[in-house]
Amino acid sequence: MKWKAIGVDLTQGLIQAELPKDGKAIYISPPPGHVEEPDVVYQVLKPLYGMPHSGRCLHVTWSKWLEGQGFQKAGYEGAM
Repeated sequence: MKWKAIGVDLTQGLIQAELPKDGKAIYISPPPGHVEEPDVVYQVLKPLYGMPHSGRCLHVTWSKWLEGQGFQKAGYEGAM
């Protein structure tokens, strides 16, 4: 078996993850102190820190990437 080195950046893992394709759109209001424009709606395009399902989004994205690199899950263990 030959090993190859791969580079992975986990410093901003959650914003590199993807939201579920079949999920509902998520809208947020601007942070305190930001001037809210009357005709602007903010839609979340990537998981944000503090969102309840952001960790799951990272896990799904990371699992798909690992499978694409040829890795396999060990037995029936669903975690990494």
